[in-house]
Amino acid sequence: MILLLFGLGTLALTVSVLRLDGGLRSLVRWGRFTPVTLGWGVGGGVLAAAPVLLLSLLTPMTERGGAVLPAGRRAGLSRRRRRPGRRARSQK
Repeated sequence: MILLLFGLGTLALTVSVLRLDGGLRSLVRWGRFTPVTLGWGVGGGVLAAAPVLLLSLLTPMTERGGAVLPAGRRAGLSRRRRRPGRRARSQK
């Protein structure tokens, strides 16, 4: 989902820059924007992503590494709390 949002944001930024700057617009050739070319683009994306998606869907989650803990938590490790007013030791 995040990659999709980044892709759409990049596309929007590119289109807006090219619409605002006529000098850049003359350097970029977009081609014909028809449903057929859009279909080719989406089809190419699906074709490129299909092997990775199929392999990940056919492999059980435990064999891919299992569930991931939320950020900031470690499995089975407890953090030592420092006493207030003490600095951490520097490593040499």
